[in-house]
Amino acid sequence: CRNFTTQQGTPSKPMSVVVDDIKPQAATLRWQPPTHLNGVVQTYEVYLVRGRKGKPVPGTTSWTTVSGTDRSTSLLPLLPEKQYSVWMVAVNEKERSQPELRSLPSDVSVFTTTAYQKPRNMAVSSTTAVSVKVAWQKPSSFPKDVTVSGYVLEVYNKDKNPSKRIRKLTITGTETTVENLSPYSSYLLRVAVQVGNAVGQTTSVSFKTRQAAPSAPTKLAVDSQTIGSRTATVTWKPPSRPNGVLKNYRLFVRAVVSDNGVVPSGSQLDLTDGNLTVSSSVTTATLSSLSPTGKYSVWVVAINIVVRTELISPVAGPVHFTTHPEESTPPRAVRVSNITAVSVTVSWNKPAKVLGVVSQYRLIFRWNGGQRIKLWKNHQTRLEMTVGKLLPYTNYSVQVLAGTEKKSNGF
Repeated sequence: CRNFTTQQGTPSKPMSVVVDDIKPQAATLRWQPPTHLNGVVQTYEVYLVRGRKGKPVPGTTSWTTVSGTDRSTSLLPLLPEKQYSVWMVAVNEKERSQPELRSLPSDVSVFTTTAYQKPRNMAVSSTTAVSVKVAWQKPSSFPKDVTVSGYVLEVYNKDKNPSKRIRKLTITGTETTVENLSPYSSYLLRVAVQVGNAVGQTTSVSFKTRQAAPSAPTKLAVDSQTIGSRTATVTWKPPSRPNGVLKNYRLFVRAVVSDNGVVPSGSQLDLTDGNLTVSSSVTTATLSSLSPTGKYSVWVVAINIVVRTELISPVAGPVHFTTHPEESTPPRAVRVSNITAVSVTVSWNKPAKVLGVVSQYRLIFRWNGGQRIKLWKNHQTRLEMTVGKLLPYTNYSVQVLAGTEKKSNGF
């Protein structure tokens, strides 16, 4: 008789494929030989792809070959907190347990890598208006065979966009100072351990920066319609960056030296000693006790207060204006008496202030809703005048003006 051996056939797939000892960046794959060897298994091909079964992440498929006598192999390097699919093919001299695949097989093993633990005891200190010191401790339990490359610190401005990271820092130690922050703003800091390119779980802390001096008020102006001989109204807009809680505005008014036209400089002002302080709830103020025909300059600052300490903005201004000449005041206490159908007696008191000598008085009558006007002149200086030729049963209003040789309060 003759002895012979048939050729090797197709092996069945490896059995009892499991993934264990899962770590953030590695795992162990274990298996048993195929139930039907149909020859001698020379190698096992191990395929690994990131993503769920049937939904791989493009470009992440990799494979390696291990000996047919092996029953386990390490899967690395992996990424923390990622899901992977793994499958195996047994290969003998002639055949494979599965043909070449264009998609994931149905019997893949799915696993998720763990995360590096988050740092501990994160806290902030030495908070200023624009910086903060932050410190933390290494995770309590960390693989002894893994070297920490550093820490990733992320900065978020909670007032503007809590979900948008505004800064990412790589720190080698366990403390740092974060600078160039905005005053009186809420922030969130997140820190995570970094191993190579992998980043672990984050721990976080929130804080608020301190107040700072506000930016200068804007659009300072003197309302030309309000300028009188001794008063004027100033308006402005709030600072674009309050940098805290605005408490007051402080105004400074300085007369221009009349003989040489010198204008005071804002840098020469004592910002703690102004002419007028108003609440931050208003953006207008009336200046009083000015001199007629006086030339003035005005500035304004905004003020925050922290524990009785004033945080004063840069100076806004100056704006310049000139008060009007002083005018006579009108006659006082206008009265009517002896009213008939066609006449009335009007009396009044002298003006409180007169520039010059009163030479006449003028009476202005208005009726028909103010649309009809008639004038009477009293060329004498008496404080009474009887006016006739009125219309019967008509409502009138009367105004008395005093005239001097040079000027008057109304004509």
